[in-house]
Amino acid sequence: MAEVEILDIFPDFLRWWAGIHGKPINDQIEGWANEYLSCLPELLEKQISDYAEQNLDWRKVAIERIFPFLDIRLITMQEAQKNLMEACPSMYSKAQQVLNFDGDILFVIHVGIGCGAGWATTFRNKPAILFGLENIAECGWSDAGAIHGLVAHELGHIIHYHWRAPKKKVPGKGAW
Repeated sequence: MAEVEILDIFPDFLRWWAGIHGKPINDQIEGWANEYLSCLPELLEKQISDYAEQNLDWRKVAIERIFPFLDIRLITMQEAQKNLMEACPSMYSKAQQVLNFDGDILFVIHVGIGCGAGWATTFRNKPAILFGLENIAECGWSDAGAIHGLVAHELGHIIHYHWRAPKKKVPGKGAW
């Protein structure tokens, strides 16, 4: 039987943000990395590494594209989080029924630094989908329909990774 888990650290973000949102942006960014994400260093490192691979300074991206907009996107992020909590298990169940998929998955709901509304990857050594509420809000994808579509899209990536593995097909290396 597959193990399905939702790791939702958005409530942690809301508590943290309430105490720092009025402070200078550099303090916010340092606090995001050293306080909010201190419980998940792997998530922090994954995002920083993603920017490093693109030869981008993650702090510059955070200063220009993410942190100045968090306050105005907060309500949209809250709606997205609520809809993700419903959509993740229901879309996984649908994938089991329709596609006969029974693989492990971890859904991670967080506020990141712009690495994607959804990111099919691995986390804690298992298949995972990282949902960046900051990007979901930026795209305006917070309603139930958009969230179901996002979850289905990212599940498609995970399912393909799952199907490719026994055939020794490397993820992202050509059609199958």
